[in-house]
This record gives sequence, structure tokens and C-alpha cells, in this order.
Amino acid sequence: MSRGLVRAHPGDLEVREEVLPSPYTSSMRRDPRPCSQGQGHPLSRLYRGHWAPGMAEVSEEGAWPRPQTHSPPSHLLCFSADPVAKPIVEANSTTVTEHEDTVVLKCLTNDTGVAISWFFNGQSLLLTERMELSQDNGTLTIEPVRREDAGHYQCEASHLGNSSKSDPLRLDVKYPVAKPIVEANSTTVTEHEDTVVLKCLTNDTGVAISWFFNGQSLLLTERMELSQDNGTLTIEPVRREDAGHYQCEASHLGNSSKSDPSGWM
Repeated sequence: MSRGLVRAHPGDLEVREEVLPSPYTSSMRRDPRPCSQGQGHPLSRLYRGHWAPGMAEVSEEGAWPRPQTHSPPSHLLCFSADPVAKPIVEANSTTVTEHEDTVVLKCLTNDTGVAISWFFNGQSLLLTERMELSQDNGTLTIEPVRREDAGHYQCEASHLGNSSKSDPLRLDVKYPVAKPIVEANSTTVTEHEDTVVLKCLTNDTGVAISWFFNGQSLLLTERMELSQDNGTLTIEPVRREDAGHYQCEASHLGNSSKSDPSGWM
């Protein structure tokens, strides 16, 4: 068994050849490890003195010359590729406006000859009719952008079994926020007896909810509790000082909309 380093487009390959014939052993170091031990992947076979098509690009820089003798035995070539550098995703903008802007994402890598693939929120990207990939997959264009395009984008560069994925790049999409509605379980309640549940209803997703009482930001008391998403306000038990007008506001990336006042006696 012998081992040598060959230079083949698009990068360097570490190649070992089994059953290497004597004319090609003089400049090679012995390597007892067979390919089957996981030290490489089968790449090609060499028959009757001719390189198989998969190795046609191999030069003589530290490699075997093309066989010139008669009918050498077939050879199993094994390789391990250089590590793939971590790519970077670059965007023309990371905060864009729905139905107005175009997003251009580029996968930047110093490696050549790598295959590029894209991921969205950790899953393989499913292209829509508004998305287009460049010929080499290195550029992803979304036109026009929509709110469902907001999320984390990554690209992966791979070559000969090795791959590396970029860090996630977050894309935020601004859109007009619809006017929410405050809904109460009751608008007439009894002090010290009843519980009031107010819900902020909105059709928008990904919005932040805040509450107002008589036109001012609501100051929570020990009797008040907000749900995890702030969409539900519970007051238990209700007191006379809780009577008044309640509003909720939905906001997203600088856009906001406030409900009409809702109250009880």
C-alpha cells in the first residue's frame, strides 16, 4: 500500500492506492492502512494503464505519472478532502418591508468548487415562486419579500463528503399591524367576588402586546397576571379601582396599532 498527495481541481486530495505496481512505488511512502478502515472514500479505479475519467485532472505535482507500462493491475484509489471553510451569509438588508423590498442573500466562501445549499430556520429551504437561486446557488433572491420569509437563513458549502454551515443570519420583515380588539369575559363585575379576563385579539403573528389603562401604560398590581405572550390580562379579585378603560397595543418592528378602549363598571 502506498500513499501520496495529488493536486486535482478543485482542491487537494490525499490519495492512497492499493496494489500499486512496482514502477510507481519508488517515490511513495508505505501506508499499511486499507481504505476499508475509514481513512478515505473510494474515488475511482485504474485499469490497463489508463486513468479513469474521475482522475483525468490529476497533475504530476507529488502524484503518480500517467502509467506508460503495459496493463498494470486495477487499483482502488481512496481520498480524504481538505476541510471546507465556514461560509458567511451576507444580506443587502436584514430589516425589510413586506411587499416593497427585495432581499438578496449571498453565501460567501473562500473555497472553490464547492456545492452550495440553503437552510431556513434549520430546515432545507423550500423555494417559492418569489425565490430565485443563481446558477451556482451562491445567491438567493427573494422578490418581493413577505412576512413569512422572516427567520434565520444559513448556507452550507460541501465538497467530496466534507461540509461546513454558516452561522444563522436573521431576516426581519416589517408589515402594517392590524388594529387589535380587547375582549372581556364580562363588563359588569362585583368587587371582591369576580375575576376579569381581558384578551387582546389580533390576526397578526409575531407582534408584541402591551396594555394601557385609562390612556396610560398599565402598572401591574399583585392581583394582575399576564399570559406568557401578554395577550391575556387576568385580574383576580377585581376591585373598584380597577374600573376604567383598557386598551391593548400590537407592535412589530416600529409599526403599531392600538385597540379601541374597553371597560366595565
